[in-house]
Amino acid sequence: MKSKMEQKVRECKRCELFMAMKGMQTKRKALQQNVLEVKRHKLKDFEFEANSSIKSLMENHIPLGNLVFKQNVGITCINEESAQMSKPTVEVPDVDTQKSFVANQLQKPLIKGETWYIIDVKWSKQWKSYVGYESWDNYNVGEESAHPGPIDNTPILQEGTGKLKEHLIDDLDYKLVPEECWEMLLSWYGILGGQEPLPRKVIEEGVYSKSLKVEVYLWHLKICDNSKPDDVITKTFSRGDTIRNLEEVMRSEFSISNDKEVRLWNRYMTNMYEQLKNKDNTLMEAGLYLNQVILIEQKNPDGTWPREIKKKD
Repeated sequence: MKSKMEQKVRECKRCELFMAMKGMQTKRKALQQNVLEVKRHKLKDFEFEANSSIKSLMENHIPLGNLVFKQNVGITCINEESAQMSKPTVEVPDVDTQKSFVANQLQKPLIKGETWYIIDVKWSKQWKSYVGYESWDNYNVGEESAHPGPIDNTPILQEGTGKLKEHLIDDLDYKLVPEECWEMLLSWYGILGGQEPLPRKVIEEGVYSKSLKVEVYLWHLKICDNSKPDDVITKTFSRGDTIRNLEEVMRSEFSISNDKEVRLWNRYMTNMYEQLKNKDNTLMEAGLYLNQVILIEQKNPDGTWPREIKKKD
């Protein structure tokens, strides 16, 4: 008896939730139509009845394209602004073709060394709604009002830096897509002006039991020249980068020519150094860690090494 009662309660709650969602969609659609009227008639200003309308637009992530919010003399309005953004570069296929392509791409397995891309989950959800990716979300399939606009990673980027925010969670804050999938989405929708793609490598983790993962958060290493060991520069690397990659970055940073013989050292205590001899090792295989200091030493013209001379002295 109790289980039947609980089942009925759950069914009622699902019904209430469904009706609430339908109500939100109706309201959202009406607001979208208002925005479309602005675009269609090319109005310079469009006044809403109350600030709550603007708030609702923002909360429901209504795609506005080039329209931006502007507060002016106490009146809430929307002005059209010529925002610079990367535009689609190819003819965009129909929504079914898009949906099928992306669905197949997301079935791809992780392969070490390949590149995947980070996309904000809100934009991803809007795109899914536009193409009807989920069977239960097909109310606005193909409608202009549901168009996601250019790829926009604003919610997951640090303000002013363009860097990824800390402590983001896969599927909750962002989605990962293979390189081919990203390139097609970019060609169909473009990307918001001022933003850069967020590529990440697939790396192998573990010592005894290895597994593959997309490295969302990169490592910071502190690099310096042997002649100025206290002048460190912080650079970003993948754990899958090799010691050879690290050397190339350091040569470039400290203007050291490729024909100049060098050695790399990692500092693991105040005055303790270990030479990084195997250039094919990844940073992870070499035992490096976050914020570790790496020093580059240049061979003297007479064939000696500065650190060896210092050691003898």
